[in-house]
Amino acid sequence: MVSLAEISKVLAAHPGVRRAETVVVRHEGRDVIVAAAELCGYVSGPILRDHVRRELGGDSLSALGIIAAVEAEFGRTLDVYEFMSAASVRRLAEILR
Repeated sequence: MVSLAEISKVLAAHPGVRRAETVVVRHEGRDVIVAAAELCGYVSGPILRDHVRRELGGDSLSALGIIAAVEAEFGRTLDVYEFMSAASVRRLAEILR
């Protein structure tokens, strides 16, 4: 699984990002990864998400490809932690409901 520090480092490497931090917060009974970025100028959320997806590499890149397909199919965002912690297709379906 990708560490919080790795997500922050890749996010901060984008030329439009001055500084980035990633934390885990409790939301509706589960832990959710939240990344925040201080920007140098305007950069959209989808551009930053794509940047992070391209730079994480390895198994994380495969997971992010699946996440992107799920997001496109169901019209809902799905964070890496939700996906990685699902552990089964059944649990992933429960998360998506």
